[in-house]
Amino acid sequence: MANSHLLLCNSGTLSTPATEWASVAPQNLWTARQGKNVTIEIADITDRMVESVPALVEDLVELAALIYAADQSCKRTGIKSFDYGDRWRRRFRFEVGVREPDFWNQQKVLDVLTETLGFLSDENYEFAFSKWKDPPKLEEYLPDFHKGGSPFGPPERVMLFSGGLDSLAGAVDEVLVNKRRVAMVSHKPVDHLAVKQRALVAEITKRVGDSPCAPMHVPVKANKDGELSHDDSQRSRSFLYASMATAVAQIYGLARIYFYENGVVSVNLPLCGQEVGGRATRTTHPQTLHGFGRIFSLVLGRQFTVENEFLWLTKQDVLERLKKTGHVELAKMSLSCSHTRNLTSARPHCGMCSQCLSRRIAALGADYGDNDLASGYRQDVLTAPRKNDEDRILAERYIGMARQVEAMKEFLPFSRAFAGELSRVTQYLPLSSEDAVAKLFALHHDHAVQVGKTMLGQMQVYLEEFRQGRLPGTSVIGYAFGQGLVSADKAAAKLAAAAPADKAKPKVAQELVGAMRTFLKKHAGTVYGAKDLNTELRKAGLTTRDYRPSDISAAKRCLKAEGMPLASRSYRYAPPKAPK
Repeated sequence: MANSHLLLCNSGTLSTPATEWASVAPQNLWTARQGKNVTIEIADITDRMVESVPALVEDLVELAALIYAADQSCKRTGIKSFDYGDRWRRRFRFEVGVREPDFWNQQKVLDVLTETLGFLSDENYEFAFSKWKDPPKLEEYLPDFHKGGSPFGPPERVMLFSGGLDSLAGAVDEVLVNKRRVAMVSHKPVDHLAVKQRALVAEITKRVGDSPCAPMHVPVKANKDGELSHDDSQRSRSFLYASMATAVAQIYGLARIYFYENGVVSVNLPLCGQEVGGRATRTTHPQTLHGFGRIFSLVLGRQFTVENEFLWLTKQDVLERLKKTGHVELAKMSLSCSHTRNLTSARPHCGMCSQCLSRRIAALGADYGDNDLASGYRQDVLTAPRKNDEDRILAERYIGMARQVEAMKEFLPFSRAFAGELSRVTQYLPLSSEDAVAKLFALHHDHAVQVGKTMLGQMQVYLEEFRQGRLPGTSVIGYAFGQGLVSADKAAAKLAAAAPADKAKPKVAQELVGAMRTFLKKHAGTVYGAKDLNTELRKAGLTTRDYRPSDISAAKRCLKAEGMPLASRSYRYAPPKAPK
């Protein structure tokens, strides 16, 4: 059972010893008691506040922390960003001790947990729950527990606050512009990130002045012990984050929580054909947030929703919105980088990750570049050469996809190009399918135009260096000039070919996927047998007989994820009908 992980959590034991899981070496995770190796700390909570927290919510908080710990402690065998198939996906079985096992073992609860978490992280999950006879009180997770009521008035909203640019803009909107009392729930995976979050909250509080809407900051720590650290994945973090916020909302009788994430990142269309599933992060994807709402509604026994207030804004829109509030200088204190472990106060951003790329280009586009200096990045976002394939694919496809979408004059080509991913979004929006596609096209076209204008301006800045041949061909600005352009599919295939061999499974043939995809689009609406497909692929130097059955199956799964389902012995791709 390659890439399979058995987690025995909080007194849980293997409930199905006759199954294949009996051969998997278990890992024990405890949030309390003598074997504790997962830490949960919720700050600034009082005794009166926790009185209204039911046992099911306590179970939820612990379960979310255990899933997050497992996400980081169980190593993957594939390359993180552009590999796919069995080497990337892990299979988890959680045996968890809880206070209310009868509730958690209901099929409807198990279904929504596995569906939502599976979509969020592109993993396979199984759960079984048993009675934890001596669970801790919630107070054991409250390091600053104190008697009495909160010094803050009851919040009108509970929001998720990461300390990033988008959540900062959301906090400024709510607290300083709309004058709302807000509980800001933060996850602090590392201490230096917590320092950044506290500094931002303190500065916002200072600007509130004598107003009664000072924000209530609830920093939450949910970390694994260092000895468990094997994987840097953060894909389950938003479930942990949202579960903690839901507990705070329950304390105050509120019926929703709010994320603030720009829509381009939230929808996160894959940059290339290989970036499907969990590689295209889904932390605030509409389907993910809908699934969270279903889970929390079941736990609380009432309707509960999870919303993203910035779904229809681009990153540049968010920054321009912050500028209009008069508090844009706070953006200097925000942290967007995904590589927080190595940050320094002088250079808090790495300059290579997608978050840094998005932030820097948005800052330049919003005429905020002088306040978001290149010196604040460890590598210059625009001019530093990108030395590994993952970083080169990211940069080239970010620029290339913006050009592709900007060239689309109406939404029909957009809906065809991203049919599979769009279908996962539209069904979870309060709009008709036609209106949702049109609005999503407008969002992404606006983003593409903004990126295009920004890069045009930067190309003028670096024109002389380009003329003299001093720009690295694999830099972002180099790709904008058309230097060193690569096929994303070919680069991803090269990346996978360079990965360590997986003895249990043959490598997935990315070139086969690309060729099959092209063939299906070329012959849209027509059924072809395997022999006909082979004839067409042979013209490109490929044939399905060159690959093992597992390669063919993996190719079919990838195409299915893109909205191109394949039958076992015949092949058909029908593009979506154009909205009226």
